[in-house]
Amino acid sequence: MTWGIYENVSSFGSHMPGGNYVDYDESLKRYYHDSMSDEERAPFIETGRLQTGYASFVTKKFTEESGYVKDGLPPASPVLDHEAPKVFRLAKKPAKGLSAMMQLGYRSVSEALKAKIEALEPGVHDFWPMKILLPKGEEWPELYYTIRVGRYMDSFRPEESDEGSWRRPSGKLYFVDTPNKKCFSGLAMSQSVIGSAHLWKERALGRPEFCMSDEMHAAFVDAGFTGSKLYKLKDVP
Repeated sequence: MTWGIYENVSSFGSHMPGGNYVDYDESLKRYYHDSMSDEERAPFIETGRLQTGYASFVTKKFTEESGYVKDGLPPASPVLDHEAPKVFRLAKKPAKGLSAMMQLGYRSVSEALKAKIEALEPGVHDFWPMKILLPKGEEWPELYYTIRVGRYMDSFRPEESDEGSWRRPSGKLYFVDTPNKKCFSGLAMSQSVIGSAHLWKERALGRPEFCMSDEMHAAFVDAGFTGSKLYKLKDVP
């Protein structure tokens, strides 16, 4: 069985707590101005983006497949250590804890979920450690990790999906039409393409953003995935 994640980005909660990365934007700007050579800065100067272009380039590294090209920026490449956020400060103390996967600008997973992901798919995905701070500076008891999903696939089959289950507003990416059980269960996923994969992104799907196997679904639930929903999708050969 294939599962898809839906995160309601219009509301805050355990999966999307308010707050900010600490010194992250500033560290990217310092690196851009103080450590990059003129040759390294050239692609961003030429597009007129300066450090804003570099920040967009870094974001693309975390959110897109290696080699991805868009907006005149260089192809997405491996994340460098200084490009990963190190600390996130919460705006308020979470009343109901934190989800095992959170949207903090980039996706982050708890140490427990990281261990489960790596047990199922060793060496496939990349992780960078990050401290979570409470508003007064106390450190959250569990370390989190910024995750870069390392597997991209083309298993979505719109022609075999149920009528009305998807929409295609951009002309490129498909999206679940309505984030409910009926529409998600109508999205057809090719099991012959998925094979033994456990966690991945679909190249043609904007929502759900992540897909997973039964085993990974169980790992997410066991690790404390809350605040967002996991929906079953439609399996086809």
